[in-house]
Amino acid sequence: MKLRLLLLNLSMVAAIAVAQDTASLTGTVRDSSGGVIVGAEVAIKNIDQGLVRTFRSNSSGEYLAAALPPGRYSITVNAPGFAAASKPSRKLRF
Repeated sequence: MKLRLLLLNLSMVAAIAVAQDTASLTGTVRDSSGGVIVGAEVAIKNIDQGLVRTFRSNSSGEYLAAALPPGRYSITVNAPGFAAASKPSRKLRF
């Protein structure tokens, strides 16, 4: 089976929730030709706390991880037929 390259396009957005300080992380999962990847598994790990939250990309290849505590995060994306892609240590602030 030929593995295709999986690209991770990240956009970080800071958000403030009522009575609680949190951040959000959004992004679009794309292949090497720019096509979106539907249903990709996106694992977002808080490096300092060791907690992992898992999401799936939607029909537009987008995902949203809301209500994340500020900190350092690594992001790993897996999709069938593609090599895994990761972005180590992104810092979320508000």
